[in-house]
Amino acid sequence: MKGKIPSEIGKLKDMIELSLWSNDLSGEIPSEIGRLEHLEQLKLFDNIFVGTIPTEFGNLKALKKLELEENRLKGSIPSEIGKMSQLLLLELYENTLTGNIPTEIGNLHQSLDFIQLHKNRLSESIPSEIGNLSLLKVLSLASNNLSGSFPTEMENLTALEWLYLYSNDLKGSLDSIICDQNTSSLKEFAADCLKESVSCYCCTYCCANNIDCKLNPQRLRNR
Repeated sequence: MKGKIPSEIGKLKDMIELSLWSNDLSGEIPSEIGRLEHLEQLKLFDNIFVGTIPTEFGNLKALKKLELEENRLKGSIPSEIGKMSQLLLLELYENTLTGNIPTEIGNLHQSLDFIQLHKNRLSESIPSEIGNLSLLKVLSLASNNLSGSFPTEMENLTALEWLYLYSNDLKGSLDSIICDQNTSSLKEFAADCLKESVSCYCCTYCCANNIDCKLNPQRLRNR
C-alpha cells in the first residue's frame, strides 16, 4: 500500500484500532488521528512517514499501544504524550527524533510497561521522572545522544526485565541504582560498562559503542 493517510480519517470517531504497518505509506501522519477518542491501538510502524509526531495525539486518552517505529519521523517527542493515561506500550525506535525525553512521561506511572526509543538522536539527560514508572518491564534507550548521570530515581524500576542504555554518553554507577535493586528480575541488561565512566556489575553485556558489546565477566562470576 502506498500514498498518504487522508485527513478525513479523523471522522471515524468509533475506530478502536488503526493498523497500517509494513507498507510504503508516506507523507506526514495526519493530526486528525488525534480526534479518534476511542482509539486503543495505533500501529503505523515500518513505513516512510516523515514530519513530527502530532501533539494532538495527547487527546487519545484511550490509547494503549502507540507504535510509530521504523519511519523517518523527526522533531521531539511531544510532552502531550503524558496525557495518554492508558498507554501500555510506546515504540518510537529507529526514527530521527531529537530533543529530550519529556518529563511528562512520568505521568504514565499507572499503565506504561514497555518503552523502546533506541536508534534516534535524543539528547540531554534521562529525566528523573522515569523513576515513576514502577510497572516498566522494558526500557530501551540505546544508540542515542543521551548524556549526564544515571538518575538515582531509576532504583524504583524494580519490575525491569530488559534494559538497554548502551551507545550514549551517560556516566556513573549503575551498581546501587539498578544492580542492587532488581537483579532477580533482569533478564538482559546492556550498558557502556567497557568505558571507565560507567560501572555495572550486573550488566549482561558491557559495551563501548554500537558494535563492541561483550558478555560481562563480572556478572558471570557473581552468578
